[in-house]
Amino acid sequence: MNTRSKSHVDSRLPKVLDQAAKLFRTQGFEGTSVRDIARAVGMLPGSLYCHFATKEELLAAVYLKGVEQISAAVQTAVQLHADPWERLQAACVAHLESILQDDDYAQVVIRVRPAAPAKAAVQA
Repeated sequence: MNTRSKSHVDSRLPKVLDQAAKLFRTQGFEGTSVRDIARAVGMLPGSLYCHFATKEELLAAVYLKGVEQISAAVQTAVQLHADPWERLQAACVAHLESILQDDDYAQVVIRVRPAAPAKAAVQA
């Protein structure tokens, strides 16, 4: 792949993640198709496979970004305190505030689960 097309692919990744997070949050994992995400981003469905091999990999990337945002909030809150108890309290408050905010990524982390692993766990 040449540099120009690589940079074009990379520049669309944030929008892909943002739209996937929004759709997974509002429609659920099972209710969101690759076509839905591609349409929201303004690309062809096959173009999403330049970023992710499967919809599950895309969900994992959305989870990762959500967890990173939550972790960053906790780290920032903890750094403001020296006392261990205050650090723990600040971490708990920051974590709860992060997961309860009206943010697509946070809501995906706490609410969206693909059905396939749940079915497999029930069968085990």
